[in-house]
Amino acid sequence: MKLNKLNFLKENIRDLYSSGVIYLGLIISFIPPILVTFFILKTQGTSLGIKHISNFYAMLGMLMAVIHANRIISRDFSHNTISLFYNQQKNRMIYVLSNFLYAISVSIIYALNGILLLVIVSKLGVPGALGLDFIAVIVVNTILLVLFYFLLSYIFYLYKLKSGLVFGILVALLLFVPNILNTIMMNTSNDLFIKAIELLPFYSLPVFVASNTMSISQYLVATTTIILLYFFSPQEKARSIHFSFI
Repeated sequence: MKLNKLNFLKENIRDLYSSGVIYLGLIISFIPPILVTFFILKTQGTSLGIKHISNFYAMLGMLMAVIHANRIISRDFSHNTISLFYNQQKNRMIYVLSNFLYAISVSIIYALNGILLLVIVSKLGVPGALGLDFIAVIVVNTILLVLFYFLLSYIFYLYKLKSGLVFGILVALLLFVPNILNTIMMNTSNDLFIKAIELLPFYSLPVFVASNTMSISQYLVATTTIILLYFFSPQEKARSIHFSFI
């Protein structure tokens, strides 16, 4: 089966909206920041501001973005339709690239909706600056985070992990592992060890995604890891994988 990247992108983004799953994901993502917004507006002298709203949006918003970025590959691996695209190396590369572009599109959708939310709550009176540099950081960090976890999930599927297990791993990696790593850093005095943890994409991407600029070394490690995962997933492992899903 020959895959057209542009048609693939159009059809799947259209399906993302027509099926309603994107709206459900955004509603789930909006609940925590909206509740925090009400608290800020009702509470005098609170230290909470626009960055906290952004962080609370990222808490579930990034999980929803990663899940939706994985929507197509989860379906294709579960139904074994992936074999239609993996019959030739060229098709395999086009399939991975198409899903890669789809993941970027999903990440931009979630980033823009998050920015729209921040603009609205800022107009309502939530304190904090909302400059172009702040907005740019959110977009770039969101794209990097979604791509990293999308490609990681892709490799999980290549090793025949079921969708439910992949979902559980993603929840753990996004919601719990950063807190565990942060606790470890707070309980150690070894600067080199702390620096090593801060460079891990498992820590840096979820922690900095919502509002903070990462260091150059963190961006380099995250970008390099994404590139390696991208070329590793279709070329190396797929050749030896026998697709026999239950």
